Amino acid sequence: MSELDGVALGYEPAAEEERRAGRLWIQAGGSHVVPAVGAAFKAALLAAVLDMRPRIGARVVVLGADIAALPPGARARLRAQVGFLPAGGGLISH
Repeated sequence: MSELDGVALGYEPAAEEERRAGRLWIQAGGSHVVPAVGAAFKAALLAAVLDMRPRIGARVVVLGADIAALPPGARARLRAQVGFLPAGGGLISH
C-alpha cells in the first residue's frame, strides 16, 4: 500500500516555500476542514491542480496520483476528473 492511496488532494510546497506555507494533505471521503492559507499558497495550489503542473520542487497529489510522475496523457485524463468552484461563483467541471 502506497502513502498516496486514499489521498484526495495533497500539496507539499517547494522547500523554500515550506517554512511559510506548510503542507496540505486531504484524505478521500468524509468531510474536512482546511486551515486558512495565504494567497500565494492558494494560487500555487490551484495552478498546480488545474494545470496539472506543480512548481519546481513542489509535490502535488490528486486522487492518489503524484502528478509529476504521470505522462501527459495520464495527466489529461486525471484533469478531466477535477472540478473547481471559484469563490466568485460558477462551476468549472468536466
